Amino acid sequence: MYIESPQSACSTNAVSIPLCLLAFCIALMYILIGIQFTDKTNYVIIIIDFTHIGGTWKMYERMLNKQIEPSFEDLLAFSGECGMLWNGLDEWLKSEYSAQTKIRFPYGKDYGWSVKYSKGSKHICDVFAEKGAFNIFLKISDKAFVAIQECLSDYSKEIYADKYPCGDGGWISYRVTSEQHIDDAKKFIDAKVKIR
Repeated sequence: MYIESPQSACSTNAVSIPLCLLAFCIALMYILIGIQFTDKTNYVIIIIDFTHIGGTWKMYERMLNKQIEPSFEDLLAFSGECGMLWNGLDEWLKSEYSAQTKIRFPYGKDYGWSVKYSKGSKHICDVFAEKGAFNIFLKISDKAFVAIQECLSDYSKEIYADKYPCGDGGWISYRVTSEQHIDDAKKFIDAKVKIR
């Protein structure tokens, strides 16, 4: 589902941009607080994230019912067409790094169900199921990013620029919505594991 950006939804001649932004924020608060429903798999999901992509705002939903633990197949199904991409990433992580997996509900009530990937005692990443997408959550150092930045897409560079700072680097939330994102996601993971 797409909605117009505040800039395109309002004419700056008729209504000031601050009023458009205020209206957008109020609508967003209503959605974040007011909409909750159950899908056919009986997982309660709620819209928790908006992302600006190509001039439009796209909504994403996650599986937030902590009481019902999904299977990996449930997570893939929830991700829709991107479930095949996640399954390929899962196989790559297991073959490339002998990654162990664990389905878990980490980081508090607003993140939802994920698969944790680790190599021995080292955390590689968490992958969160989203409606029609999935999101890779990992910590990467500035040194690792510098080593790969020249071969990353603008989308990936923007994601790193928006990281949550932590030590020398930070946490990135890499949303995968198409096959084009997988190569860069693997570059981030490779750099995280191999470059300290």
